[in-house]
Amino acid sequence: MPLTKLTLSADRDLIEQAKKLAAAEGTSVSALFSRLLRAMTCTSASREVVGPLTRKATGIIRLPGTAGDERLLEDALARKYAGRKMNQAGSAKTFDQLLPEIRALIQECRVQCLWFLIPEFMPTNPEQALRALSSIERYGDRSAFVRARELRACLLQFSNVTSVD
Repeated sequence: MPLTKLTLSADRDLIEQAKKLAAAEGTSVSALFSRLLRAMTCTSASREVVGPLTRKATGIIRLPGTAGDERLLEDALARKYAGRKMNQAGSAKTFDQLLPEIRALIQECRVQCLWFLIPEFMPTNPEQALRALSSIERYGDRSAFVRARELRACLLQFSNVTSVD
């Protein structure tokens, strides 16, 4: 499809951040912007319509005010799913054994929450994998969060990174 030129205005700082992000991803600001729009239109088109009863019931339950809802959910899921993946011999899996599972999750989540990565990105070391899994935890759905958190817990044994948040 032929490309059409579009001129946008933005804050100078935002433009600089976009240029740095594009350079880090090995792409152009235009390609980065195109991927963002594609990701946003794909997810908005696939959203389910919420019925009136569901809309009316939204927000009825409130969690304790001591911690944010997101933090409570994160803590509960981390406690529940923090176990390590084991290989058939019963010992912890190595990075190379976890890599296919990590790459499959990244591929599944690419449009939803990893749209900013270059299309051919796949981690080659634990630190890259931890950064991608952290983004999936932050921006993915519940199922992706659980899988990413579990894999991240396993990966921390191979990394010098103590926290990627």
